Amino acid sequence: MVAFAKDGTNGSLEAIQREIEQEYREALATFQTRPPVLAEISADIQTRGGVVLMGMGASFAACRIGGLALREAGIDTGITPISEVLYGPQIGRGAVKIVVSQSGGSAEAVRYARIAGNACYALTVENGSPLAKLLPALVATGGREFGFTATRSFAVSIAQIVAIAATLGFGTEDFEAALETADGLAVDVSQGLEALAGVETLIFTGRGWQCGLAEMGALAFMELARCPAMALEGGQLRHGPTEALGPKVGVVALRDGGPASPLVDGLAVLCRDAGAPIVILDSSGLPPSNGACTIGLPFSSGIGATMILLRPLQNLILGLATRRVVDIGTPLRCSKVTDSE
Repeated sequence: MVAFAKDGTNGSLEAIQREIEQEYREALATFQTRPPVLAEISADIQTRGGVVLMGMGASFAACRIGGLALREAGIDTGITPISEVLYGPQIGRGAVKIVVSQSGGSAEAVRYARIAGNACYALTVENGSPLAKLLPALVATGGREFGFTATRSFAVSIAQIVAIAATLGFGTEDFEAALETADGLAVDVSQGLEALAGVETLIFTGRGWQCGLAEMGALAFMELARCPAMALEGGQLRHGPTEALGPKVGVVALRDGGPASPLVDGLAVLCRDAGAPIVILDSSGLPPSNGACTIGLPFSSGIGATMILLRPLQNLILGLATRRVVDIGTPLRCSKVTDSE
């Protein structure tokens, strides 16, 4: 029998896998759909000269990635958790505010929408959600996500933000090509599973475009494997936290073909010397780092690499989680929609 959480979420590994199978197609369809509200958002951003992206959990990680596309388009872009805005000083007072909530029902998103005022929009996957009723909403294709952890909804949230960035001058050729390439890409992560089999915690790390992807990875691992994990931007990892490296602390590094790609070699040396296993999901085209388990992927950089790296990262997390948890995908202490603060 398939287990369902109190909010109707399908609590099973199969549900998560079904969402993953659809994520690239739905992200591309979402990007290619251009409803009138998209032009409204774009015009408002141009008029006001800036935008603030807000989210919680995986939605915030999607903001971290999509926000870079807006910045590359020349838009002054702030990225912040919604809870930070609710309980701290305001950010970007004259800017457009975009609230990203995959479910459209998270407590912070709904609460902020009620006090937001003008020039505030929603990005969600659920058309009838509270958030979509409170704000002008850009709604992704594919409808509600039923797997516990964010997978398809993460990809389409990125696509929604990239669609906005595209109307403002961001070049999307790499993004679109990556979605089409990644959908048919088979990547064997079994060596990574073996390399990380004995760890008790994981550090996910990336630089630039891959920092938000690392944050999504750490969140998904904690949700599904019920093990501690953290995400650190690559430079931040080098400023002290490497003291935590050891045989029981594994590292998952996301390496693209950007200018920071050679820096992963130094991290691999640190891990090797500390006895910490490191798995590199690598689309850089560079030779494998000594002492690391490298999973090679087609060359890509920027947001294209984010989409190429996404599914292998998800499969690695699912593989590790199934080794630790019997009822993977069934939440014990929370639910798909976090409806309380």
